[in-house]
Amino acid sequence: MEMYRPVASGANDVWAGYDGAMVRTFVLLVLVLAASAVTGCRAGRAPTASNATISRPTILPFGVDGAVFVAELNASPFIPTGWTKQDHPPKSNSTHKTWVSPSGNTAYGVIYFRLPLPVGAELAFQYGFLPAMKKAEGEATVLDQQWDGKSRSLRFVVQGGKYKLRSVMQVRGLSGWTYYAGTLKDRPEDVAELIVAEQARELSSRERGR
Repeated sequence: MEMYRPVASGANDVWAGYDGAMVRTFVLLVLVLAASAVTGCRAGRAPTASNATISRPTILPFGVDGAVFVAELNASPFIPTGWTKQDHPPKSNSTHKTWVSPSGNTAYGVIYFRLPLPVGAELAFQYGFLPAMKKAEGEATVLDQQWDGKSRSLRFVVQGGKYKLRSVMQVRGLSGWTYYAGTLKDRPEDVAELIVAEQARELSSRERGR
């Protein structure tokens, strides 16, 4: 199954069809990790809350609308102006919404997922996101990965067989969010559109990271 299922009906449709594989794979793997933890092996430390306060910007960047609460995502993402929203079929453990650029080559997306145990973003990424992307696309190469203490987020850039995702993952208790700016691997990157998608990602994740 593919993380996204491209179809030929239109440019924007190439981003359709997230199948929730990340969450299903992670549920299986985290149970194994939990069993190991019972014996005294600690898989990782929970992120330490930052004392920094990031305020809502008074002036929005060009190309990004104000935050809009989306109940299905349990979040208030900032939406790129004029981009087309795509609703994906909800899964038992995840909800995914995408906004596609006018060219169809760039997407801004938010994935809201629920976890069986309160593990951190590092485990969710390493044992959930990466295996699912590799299974879906045949490739999941980590180009960059770093912890952002201010927003208590894991930042990563991953290239799959079809997509390149520049993402921010945040986990709070049993809930998690991944905000991403994505491009198609086989198409030229539109720099202006990518900047807009990354601005929306940053504003959205900062709101959650406070």
